[in-house]
Amino acid sequence: MCHITGGGNTDLQPAVEAVIASPEFRAQWERITDRSNADMASTEYRNRQDPRLSIAISRAKGPGERLDRVQVIATATYNTDK
Repeated sequence: MCHITGGGNTDLQPAVEAVIASPEFRAQWERITDRSNADMASTEYRNRQDPRLSIAISRAKGPGERLDRVQVIATATYNTDK
């Protein structure tokens, strides 16, 4: 498992959305689930080359919403049981 977090006074939401909407990201990752809770959205992806690798990306639902706390959390997991 690997965690990546980001926050601060720079709005990261537009950059995160641009990355996950990019053709390069979409070529490597298949969208599995979408969830939302309050002002956060979370999407889980499965790696297209190795389905044992997945990543959950949680981020603010909209720009400018979470500048006072963590804005993005990405958690990668590799399942060794498959």
